[in-house]
Amino acid sequence: MGEPMDLREHLTSIAGGDLALARMVRENLRILGASNHPMWRELARDVLAGRVSLQDAIRSDAYSPLFRQSTADFTRWRAEQSEESLRRFAYWAETGAERIRQTESET
Repeated sequence: MGEPMDLREHLTSIAGGDLALARMVRENLRILGASNHPMWRELARDVLAGRVSLQDAIRSDAYSPLFRQSTADFTRWRAEQSEESLRRFAYWAETGAERIRQTESET
């Protein structure tokens, strides 16, 4: 892994010590860092570069509208999903994390 130790520690802390979830957060930040949305792109790049923590970004006045809108979008999306769909999504996420754990334990 090529990121600085402080970023790895920060993301692992956010992920409750789960290295696989930390890796998933990092990958999602990389995706956001390449997105067309300028605020998400800026936030992701700042976190990945170690200029801001996710906690500080969440508390930031600059990014609060972004998080409010995303929370509203997620709440709306979740309400539209069936319980079966949510179970499948949770299973997909957990199996992805498990694959990462297995891969990392083999190295």
